[in-house]
Amino acid sequence: MILRIWLLLCFSLLISPQEIIFGEDENTNLRGSTLCSGDGDLCTALAQCQTDFGTGLEIALEPCTLSDGVFGICCPKVSMDDLAPSVIGDIFQLTERGKVNRPLLPDIGAAELDLAIRTVPERVKKIRDEEDFLLTKINTVLGGDLGTFSVISLRQTSSFAHFSLFGGLRETLSISSEALQVAQASKQLQESLRLTPQQAGIGLSRFSLTETQLGSTCLMQPRCNFRSKYRTIDGSCNNLRIPLLGRSQTTFNRLLDAQYGDGIWSERRSKDGTKLPSARFVSASIASDAEVPRPELSVAIAHWGQFIDHDITLTPTFTLRNGSGIECCSSNGRMLPPSFLHPQCLPIEIPNNDRFYSRFRRTCMNFVRSMIGQRMDCNFGYTEQINEITHWMDGSMVYGSTPEQARSVRAFQGGRLRTSFQRSGRKSTLPIESQRTENCGADVCYIAGDKRVNEQTMLAAFHTIFVREHNRIATSLQQLNPLWSDEQLYQESRRIVAAEIQHITYNEWLPNIVGQKFMKAYSLWPRRNGYFLQYDEKIDARINNEFSTAAFRFGHSLLPSLIQVVDGFGRRDQSSELSMFFDDGGKLTSPSYLDSIIRGMLTSPSQNFDNAFTPEITTKLFRGNLPFGMDLIALNTQRGRDHGLPGYIQYRSVCGLPSVRTFEDLIGTIPAATAQALSRIYRHVDDIDLFIGGISEIAAPGSLLGPTFTCIVADQFARLRAGDRFFYDIGNQLHSFSQAQLQEIQKVSLARILCDNSDGTLFSTQPLVFRLVSRVNRKVLCGSLAIPIMDLRVWAREPVQ
Repeated sequence: MILRIWLLLCFSLLISPQEIIFGEDENTNLRGSTLCSGDGDLCTALAQCQTDFGTGLEIALEPCTLSDGVFGICCPKVSMDDLAPSVIGDIFQLTERGKVNRPLLPDIGAAELDLAIRTVPERVKKIRDEEDFLLTKINTVLGGDLGTFSVISLRQTSSFAHFSLFGGLRETLSISSEALQVAQASKQLQESLRLTPQQAGIGLSRFSLTETQLGSTCLMQPRCNFRSKYRTIDGSCNNLRIPLLGRSQTTFNRLLDAQYGDGIWSERRSKDGTKLPSARFVSASIASDAEVPRPELSVAIAHWGQFIDHDITLTPTFTLRNGSGIECCSSNGRMLPPSFLHPQCLPIEIPNNDRFYSRFRRTCMNFVRSMIGQRMDCNFGYTEQINEITHWMDGSMVYGSTPEQARSVRAFQGGRLRTSFQRSGRKSTLPIESQRTENCGADVCYIAGDKRVNEQTMLAAFHTIFVREHNRIATSLQQLNPLWSDEQLYQESRRIVAAEIQHITYNEWLPNIVGQKFMKAYSLWPRRNGYFLQYDEKIDARINNEFSTAAFRFGHSLLPSLIQVVDGFGRRDQSSELSMFFDDGGKLTSPSYLDSIIRGMLTSPSQNFDNAFTPEITTKLFRGNLPFGMDLIALNTQRGRDHGLPGYIQYRSVCGLPSVRTFEDLIGTIPAATAQALSRIYRHVDDIDLFIGGISEIAAPGSLLGPTFTCIVADQFARLRAGDRFFYDIGNQLHSFSQAQLQEIQKVSLARILCDNSDGTLFSTQPLVFRLVSRVNRKVLCGSLAIPIMDLRVWAREPVQ
């Protein structure tokens, strides 16, 4: 303790007063009064100010002095009357705009349905026989320069690294196998009745499975205790009308009906019925390598985006029946003959003249299709992909989305979560797998609520911080309530941490993504006082397929090529390529390395959102020790086709943008040069993939994103708030926080959580960590009240269940 105080004093001498607090500046007097001149402006700690911190407005903001002498900011008052609550009723009608008229069908009765269902066992057996056949051909020598064949992904390859993150759980595979039976029954009906793709995919969706032999595959509504104060671990029982809504291992929602090639499940095709251009060709043609930093945003904004993405979306890919990953390319990276392709393979063709991969003679990139699940309506028709984790923002990446995952991360003592390396006064790290498993290709494999924790170091750092935060809260609650059981301490701590994650996301992160205008229009701002009273159980808050598969992947554009690792003296002496941080979280077990990673995130600029991506993810994703890896942009594009996402221009219409008939019509929303490039890539403007069109757009006014992605992202976060019965500031519920508790949660900032849970060498930070240090967002010591502290004493004698 003495050593830490000494280090703190020494470190403070290294920073000028202007870097620590709002001190005197030779050009500007930043010492403010206790009063604010603006009408209704409040002197507020910076992290609690709800405003648009764009360059112009930031200059206009005035500093002030809070009542305790700490410097604050004159924060413009957000009028709740300006939040347009009526817009809630409008934005949740998005899906209705995109629904097509149900096509006419020939007469279909119970006899036709039963006949189709009787063919299912044979059709499914054929698929399994194909897999068994391929398993007998492992290490078969292929002709020419194809090399050898193995249907199983091999370790030390990029395809295995990808599988280790997205291979489905065994219970998910079982659910998907049942959904496969329904897809085969729908396909049989299409073939026997000669239905068009639209008739098969959309028309058949009016017929229920309930009274058929496949009725047993329908999802059962769970039994619920609706008076429980706490969320279920699997997300069920949130919605009182539909308790299954949002549960883990249920399917995504959609804004628009799926457009599969055959109407049911095959990959989306061109408007003229031909194959779309290679996803790698599209990526190489439209994605540039330019580095365009954002002068105001820190790269922490990208890594937090991934952290919360892993709270709400996980689309697993198919595996072999034994749980192994599927390989869709030859050992030499060449396209396989069709007879050697697994039924769930959809490999990405790499052109022979590819500017990067041609030097390694690679013409094939592995791609395995996403698992499908049983439709919520339990009907025939097009398939839906499964979300393996809960759809709610509930901290499931920390706590898990199944009872088994929840048990694996708990210490079952004092309400705490499991940790490692608690000896010799060192801060704890995440628990480590004692044996290497199929779910991890890294040297050190951490255990967390979400298996993707091992994907990259910065993500593992956030996981570590929030496990520590949970344990910090549990320890404090135990001191305040010594008679509480382990279960009570765990549940209340989990409840508080989930609230912290929600508040940080909506109060600090999301305003930088969609901007103040859309925060107001979609009622996304957290209230400064009182409760949010617009919860509506009729809102379908499930994650939209378009959000998960396209729009929320915008963060890939924000990543830089180099990751900065900054020591306690501000030296950037360990910068490395981003690709070297994949599957490499083991360094976090070294003393103070976590703090160095955090300092790097807080002091390095994010890249701009555009169609420029670092080669670290377009050619070297999961490369390991090889000179090449996968292309994330190609994977995103192919995933959209795998999921049957309609083309980009249809989502423009949903989001209220002008209609488009030609590539020239895109100009204004998309730069002219990019529109011309798209016309050379796609045969028809209707063919443009949603992800590609979205990343090509010019930013909407006040938003980081273009208008289409802003619309999809804002809509999703509005649903996640207004449709979540357990959202932290929802009022008039049995489980609602008290007014005093809610006021304390509203003090929370990511800066405070980082300071409280670092390795002990993070002495200062800017209050708004998603923004770089600036005139207003100056560094302060972690002990400063400019970064408010949540007072847990208001949880003393808290009623528990």
